[in-house]
Amino acid sequence: MVEQLTLPDPPGEVYAGRDHPPTSRDLKTDPGVLGQAGSDERRCLRLIRLAGEIGHTSDELSAILSEDGRIIPPNQISSRVLSLRRAGKVRDSGRTRKTRRGRKAIIWVPGEEA
Repeated sequence: MVEQLTLPDPPGEVYAGRDHPPTSRDLKTDPGVLGQAGSDERRCLRLIRLAGEIGHTSDELSAILSEDGRIIPPNQISSRVLSLRRAGKVRDSGRTRKTRRGRKAIIWVPGEEA
């Protein structure tokens, strides 16, 4: 007879009796799961406000926000910044600055709604 081994849930992922990881439906019904995107957006806005007219690029925001050990790629930051732009909280300064890879990037500054 073969003994069945039961593994514990991965750290931070308790499936509450279900045998599957969270689905998109779970994400919509559990506001705590989506909290990280909102907090990244708030952190981006705070940093852009603090920088004032000097502003920040998405690459700079990525570097600053990744200092706490959780790597946040610039493309994820870009989506947060674009959301803030749509809400009128940040705007394109009309200037660019070079990224860590030497490419030109938009400098974001506080918008009218900030």
